Amino acid sequence: MTPICPHSLNQRSIVLSGEEELHLQIGPGYGRELIMTSDSRNPQQFGMGDSVIISHAPYCTKLLRLKRVHFYRSLWSRLGEADF
Repeated sequence: MTPICPHSLNQRSIVLSGEEELHLQIGPGYGRELIMTSDSRNPQQFGMGDSVIISHAPYCTKLLRLKRVHFYRSLWSRLGEADF
């Protein structure tokens, strides 16, 4: 779980085990709607009292690598071409 726009430096990614569930609920003191998106799905709006449970999916996905390129070498070459 990674905050998109954290407001302090100590809000970092959290890694959960596959057995854990994440329960989120918008409390009454929040006073506005939230928009959540995950895995490139359409954004969903949530209001006061709404809740979300995030858990491990019952299925797996296969990933495909088209070229065998080292990530850091590719990143370095792109940064080397950038204008700073």
